[in-house]
Amino acid sequence: MHYCLWTATDLSLNMILTAPMNIYFYAAGNPGYAGKLLEIIDGILDTWRIIPLPDHFPASVFLDYDMHSGDVLILIPNQREQLDHLLKMKELLQDFRLILILPDSAEETVTRGHLLMPRFLTFTDNDMDEVLHVLGRMSAR
Repeated sequence: MHYCLWTATDLSLNMILTAPMNIYFYAAGNPGYAGKLLEIIDGILDTWRIIPLPDHFPASVFLDYDMHSGDVLILIPNQREQLDHLLKMKELLQDFRLILILPDSAEETVTRGHLLMPRFLTFTDNDMDEVLHVLGRMSAR
């Protein structure tokens, strides 16, 4: 099951990945999937600043990293405890464009994930191309 606010288009990924932006990347405890995704993003997004966030992701990170409304946050919690931690910061996350990549598609996990109101929600066992497409669409706006 995929949750996306956009439909697929015939636009080339290279055509829509042009506008610079900040992408903050949180992926505590999931080095395999996150590392591969980060490597792909870093390889194709020359004009974007990719900033990995610390595993503990304290609320002060918003000030420490000079994060601004409209920046993109890719959140990959590996456990429900990490998702619960992110839910405690829901109000701080609401002004950012969130891509949430959940560890499983269990109903409870998906329901809790939707509470963060992500622009895109997917799972670690799904195709990374969808995430890249959504990033491209965010860049085109």
